[in-house]
Amino acid sequence: MELSELLQYDKIVIQCHDEPDADAFASGYAVYCYLTDHGRHPRFIYAGWNASLKPNLQHMKDLLQIPVEHAASLEERPDLLIMTDCRYGERNAQKFEAGTICVIDHHQVRDRAALPELHEVMENYGSCSTVLYGMFRRDGYDVSGNPLLQTALYYGLYMDTSQFQELWHPADKDMWEALNPDEGILNVLKNTNIAPPDLYAIGEAFSSHVVDTDRRFAVTKVNTRDRNILGIVSDTLLQVDCIDACVVYAQIGDMIRFSARSCVREVRADELVHTISDGIGSGGGHRKKAAGVIFCDALDGNGFADVLTVRLQQYFDNTDIFYAGGTMDMAGFGLYRKLPVYAGVADLNTVFSPGTKVLLRTLEGDIDLTVNQEQLLMIGVNGEAYPINRATFEKNYMITGRDYAYSADYIPVVRDYMSGIHTDLSRMTRECRALGSSLIYARQLTRRTHVFTIWDPQKYIYGNPGDWIAVRKDNRDDIYIIAGDIFADTYVPEG
Repeated sequence: MELSELLQYDKIVIQCHDEPDADAFASGYAVYCYLTDHGRHPRFIYAGWNASLKPNLQHMKDLLQIPVEHAASLEERPDLLIMTDCRYGERNAQKFEAGTICVIDHHQVRDRAALPELHEVMENYGSCSTVLYGMFRRDGYDVSGNPLLQTALYYGLYMDTSQFQELWHPADKDMWEALNPDEGILNVLKNTNIAPPDLYAIGEAFSSHVVDTDRRFAVTKVNTRDRNILGIVSDTLLQVDCIDACVVYAQIGDMIRFSARSCVREVRADELVHTISDGIGSGGGHRKKAAGVIFCDALDGNGFADVLTVRLQQYFDNTDIFYAGGTMDMAGFGLYRKLPVYAGVADLNTVFSPGTKVLLRTLEGDIDLTVNQEQLLMIGVNGEAYPINRATFEKNYMITGRDYAYSADYIPVVRDYMSGIHTDLSRMTRECRALGSSLIYARQLTRRTHVFTIWDPQKYIYGNPGDWIAVRKDNRDDIYIIAGDIFADTYVPEG
């Protein structure tokens, strides 16, 4: 969907969810600004029984001049009703009749067929503000001249990612770096986030937390409707010397929101979130901080506390860890040859000077690199990017001379730490083909596995049962994980 499709309507109402938060206000305001600048006169509302706003939202409304109003009913049926940060017919937004419905959202969708024809839903984005920012970029709508809108979008992302502590999707990070918010207004908003009742909820959470001293993790529940309180409690728990990881949760409506933290390299918070939410919810984040949501009706009558305890214990008790450079038990490994598949290769040296410190941003996470002549970036069959030694590449691949066509949803971006300039990898990526000379030892995983590679000893890559652990035949220190479906398509037994 494109924003320009909304301009054919006259009577337009923008609606965010009942009991709105900062991202709901920001995303609704973003649509309002776009429509107003294109000659339309929309109305921006929220509904529900509670018209009062938390202190930070009242300040946000006033300081950013957001023309949002509470409406228990609509006097006339709009031609177009635009739902931002929510979906039509869901329980968290009062239902109004309209000629046409549009949905712009970032929350998990269980039935995409139920979405209206006009929709833009990016389920993995950290905020609905990011969804609007991406639509602005496609449309060519420049927000640089509107500091209030930039501040709103920035604050919407700030609050929906627990003060950037759960910032993980590359599109969120791109917007975060591009916006130039009003720092004075932000300081006011950042320091009005906790309402007095939340202080009691925080105190109760600390007094009722449970610690597993053997596995060094803690769990507690917070009686709050504000998801940002979860991050505050999580960060404090992690400072206790017997706690390496923690999960803090709250039931908000028909969903359970939870926050995960880790302060050790052997446990990634985003993997904890995926383990907890598998089959009953969703979530994401990065290695130290992450968050997720559980659908209560997916628990089948089980208490979330019990499900959480079992899944955490299984996670800690059923994980193997391997370190590059360590002694490797090769029992069960077979020898495999890589098929002559097509991939991509990027040479950072064509854009950056040797020695330049850069950040490689991918869907799998951020990687810090120093540009050097001996290192290239491989682009795998699923669009994943990872470093490879130039000599290893030249031995096992050939350049075809054709341009490489990215098929992934997000093209990896490289950011120069010094200048801040972003460059997407499509500028420097060429197609290559495996020569069929690459040999590895590999075995299929039966347990969750963490591997610390030679190119990043602080951040592990993880594999699940069905994936493969691989060791290069010509370099026993080079160990890594290959996804099960990729392995089946790209490797065959040798001999």
